[in-house]
Amino acid sequence: MVMDNIPQAIFMKDVNSRYLGCNKVFAKDAGLASADDIVGLTDFELPWLSEERESYINTDKRVMASGTAELGFEEPQTKNEKVSWLRTSKIPIYNSSNEIIGILGTYEDITEQKEMELAIKMNNRDLLSSNNKLEQINIDLERFSYAVTHDLQEPLRTIAAFIGIIKKQYLADIDEKGEKYVTFVDEGIERMSNLIRNTLNYSKLPYHEQINKEVFLKEVIEEKLKDLNSSIEETGARIKIRLMAEKMVCNRELMGIVISNLILNAIKFNKNSAPEIELEFQKLSNSFLFSIKDSGIGIEEKNIERIFQPYVRLRHEEVYRGTGLGLSICKRIINIHGGKIWADSVLGEGTRVTFEIPILEVGQLVN
Repeated sequence: MVMDNIPQAIFMKDVNSRYLGCNKVFAKDAGLASADDIVGLTDFELPWLSEERESYINTDKRVMASGTAELGFEEPQTKNEKVSWLRTSKIPIYNSSNEIIGILGTYEDITEQKEMELAIKMNNRDLLSSNNKLEQINIDLERFSYAVTHDLQEPLRTIAAFIGIIKKQYLADIDEKGEKYVTFVDEGIERMSNLIRNTLNYSKLPYHEQINKEVFLKEVIEEKLKDLNSSIEETGARIKIRLMAEKMVCNRELMGIVISNLILNAIKFNKNSAPEIELEFQKLSNSFLFSIKDSGIGIEEKNIERIFQPYVRLRHEEVYRGTGLGLSICKRIINIHGGKIWADSVLGEGTRVTFEIPILEVGQLVN
């Protein structure tokens, strides 16, 4: 009753691999009307493939010759041209004189599991192929971006050179309106040059990075504040700093770009004669948190998410000049570190930009 009511197939064979008995599950798999019909048969009289029959009997002989059980091995079983996969175990049977007189075997059908494993392997292979193609596409795009931006700079330099000649040799002959037009062209050249340079920098940012250095973010922030000292003094910006002297694993160069962009934005998008800016860096249980708060023009709620998209500019360029790539670059770099960046703002009152980065291990590859 026990043998006939468990889901696994069970069978017994003698030393010549002739069946001594089986349960109902095995009898059904063998295409027999009753378990009693198995007695005296061999695998060569059952509906398996020839190579499967030989494999089954060879395993029987190996187990009986060694006296060692073979457990949990996988093997195919074909019936009516349909292949099933089995997880089989075979153990030797002894008589009262401790002599091996046959084997006891059992198996369970793992076809569904094997099909899932095969599907996963195929999906992984397809994903690997897709990743390789995407990597090549990214390389090609980077080369294309470099070539295009390089080629765009050449005519721009030519225009700038001729505008320089006009200003040097003909400015005295140009009226006030003409001077204004020359200035517009000059400013346009500068903006275009910045846009091309920033586009190239954005396209060269990796999609993943091996983070291999421990740095003090406090030192990076203080270093960038020194680099931006002229802008800070020119605008009279007052900066309050609350920075923890904690080491964090990050790409120092990329993180420096983030800090510079965020401080410059806080200074630039400000209507006050003396912008007030607060920098804060702290370590949480599983991450590091950095925020920069300004007293500037603020952002409408509907535009909060848009500020991190490439080339999006919310203010007229004559008032607040830029390329619309600064925050996009910040977001890309924070994503490279496995973190996230967001903004909170009230129109006319100021903005707080915050990013959070997980605590990483040296050498960790982050996607």
